[in-house]
This record gives sequence, structure tokens and C-alpha cells, in this order.
Amino acid sequence: ILDYDEFKKMNCEMSGAAKKLCNRNFGIGADGLIIPNTQVEDSDIGWFFYNSDGTTAQMCGNGMRCFAKYVYDKKLVDKKEFTVKTLAGIITPKILDNGQVCVNMSKPILESEKIPFIPNTNLNYKISVKNRIFEGNAISMGNPHFVIFVENDDEDILDLTKALKTEIKVLLEKGISEEELQAAKEHLCGEEIITSEDVENRMKRLYRLYSFDFEMETIEETVNQIRSITKNDILAVLPKLLDLENKALVFYGPKINKLTKQEIENEFK
Repeated sequence: ILDYDEFKKMNCEMSGAAKKLCNRNFGIGADGLIIPNTQVEDSDIGWFFYNSDGTTAQMCGNGMRCFAKYVYDKKLVDKKEFTVKTLAGIITPKILDNGQVCVNMSKPILESEKIPFIPNTNLNYKISVKNRIFEGNAISMGNPHFVIFVENDDEDILDLTKALKTEIKVLLEKGISEEELQAAKEHLCGEEIITSEDVENRMKRLYRLYSFDFEMETIEETVNQIRSITKNDILAVLPKLLDLENKALVFYGPKINKLTKQEIENEFK
């Protein structure tokens, strides 16, 4: 969260400020930038909300909680429950007596075309995986979600993993967003730059290039190549990336027992 007066000192557009400050390698590092907007007429206060790539964002529940505490502590509002104007509509946060913040996220969006959700029906939408029916609901609270309620046991974890295998192609056929692409490129560039500053890592990098008969290039050349990658470049290689037969699968979670892990491994062989 950045005070508006502090933003003006940057002498740039808000989208540019978001890119600079949210950069995890050369900035503060953040998922997005929020700037209070006191010049609103139909709410107590508003916000300017940007993703890390400089694009505008509609709504974020946790972001709203942080924003509410900030503007109350800074006395930009004079009451504990107030309205905030966002691109997702009017949101009402409340500062509780214990200092925590709850947020009235307004009415959920359930119309498929407004979420958006391609199937005609978004409630109690069923998918079948290995004779097991999963029922979920597509919903938007400013950003689209798909919610499935399950019991917290190994059987559900295994079945959800199978569902992931079944549905992954459908999800990825839609491609990737510019925000996701930019975040991935920044991450890769940061790794290259950081590791280049360490002699041992630099030698390992050169050895990898030599071992795989890759062209020997400088860090600057590598970073420039990463930054030049386009969305179309990614879409062109997706068919190969989706070939699950030749992929390694990594699982996290201490609650998964060894038998379940083995079953998951067999499922993806």
C-alpha cells in the first residue's frame, strides 16, 4: 500500500509504479500495488489497485483487509465500518474491536457469462474422474473461483490428483495470461542475475551450458532472451509441455501416506 502523496514523488504513472515497486528482484517485491483514492463521491473512500505487471485489478479480499487497516490507522476514514469503491463494486470492510478486519465481499456473481465460466451452468457442476463424481461451483467475488468441498483424507487427495491429470489439458488450452507470463519471466531473470553473482553458481551454470552443448552466452544475453519471450512462443510449445508421459510430478504435504503417494505415482506413469 502506497500513500498517494508518496506516489506523486515517483513522477510516473500508477501502472509504472506498480511494475517498479512489485519487481521481486529490483523493487520491494509484491503481488500488487494499492493506492488510496480519497476523491470519490459514492463511497467513503476508494482505491487504485494494480497487479505486479501494471494491469488493473478488480478485487482482493486480503488486500482489502490490509487496505482497511491502513486507511483507518492513517485517519483517511473516521469510522470502523466504511465503504470502498473498487472495480468489483462497493466493498464494506469493518475494523473489529480486537484489531482484526472482516470484509463484506458484497453479493457473489453466479451468472456463468459474468464470472466467466464456459459451461451454461456454474452451480453444482459435476466432473467425473475414475468413476468418482466431483461437484463444484464456479463463483466470482470480483475474481473467478471454482470451489470443491472435500473431506481431508488421502482418498480425496488421490482423487483430486487424478482430476488434475484429467482436467489439466482443458485448463491450459486457454493459454496463459500476460500477468502470469510476466511473473514467470521476472522470476527466471532474477534467478539468473542472483546466481551470476556467486562464483560457484556461475561455474555450475557454465558447466551446464557446456554439458548440453548450449551456446555460451553472458548473463545479459540470457536475461534479454528471457524477456523477449512472447505469449505466442509459450502457446507454440504447450502441446509438448502437456505430454504427461515424460514429466516428473512433485507432491508436497506430510499428511499424504506412502501408499497414497505410490498410487499417485502409478496413476501418472
